[in-house]
Amino acid sequence: MRGETDHDLLEKAKSGDRKAFGKIVEKHTGVVYAAVRSVLGSRGDIDDAVQEAFIRIYRGLPSFTGRSSLSTWIWSVARNNTINIRAKERDDVIPLDKTAEIASNRLGPEAEFARRSAAEDIEYLLSRLEGDYRQVIELRYLAGKKYHEIAEMLDMPEGTVKTLIHRARIKMKRMMDERDKAGRRENEAVNGM
Repeated sequence: MRGETDHDLLEKAKSGDRKAFGKIVEKHTGVVYAAVRSVLGSRGDIDDAVQEAFIRIYRGLPSFTGRSSLSTWIWSVARNNTINIRAKERDDVIPLDKTAEIASNRLGPEAEFARRSAAEDIEYLLSRLEGDYRQVIELRYLAGKKYHEIAEMLDMPEGTVKTLIHRARIKMKRMMDERDKAGRRENEAVNGM
């Protein structure tokens, strides 16, 4: 299957080739994850929502007409499915973030602390970015999409995508600077006593 295009994989998957659909899943997991995160943020069970989105995508393959790229269609299906999941939630219980559970047993204590600290920083920043800023950052850095792909997925000009990413990065830097300052003040207050 090496070198097959989305179109090739799609046609095979539509005719029941599970390996082809597996390749689609492999190739577009980042897009689905970003779409789910854009709705749930750090709330909810992201892994379950991603899995449910892929089930919805699989079932919807026959209806995909090709008017957009496969990646754009997958983004839309995953995002809409997650919006529906969120609408069905009856309460505001926030499950514990599962990031810490995924820790590799091979990491030493220092590396594990650094990994958790970096994951917490990312969660902190993403949770405080507003809609479009969070979406473009997640698509660019978590899903690894190029500017033109993000523009197509979000139906906006590529220049707007670049501007949003630039502004989001500035906001993220400011947030980290403010968080660092607050941490230093806390340390000074504790040490000054």
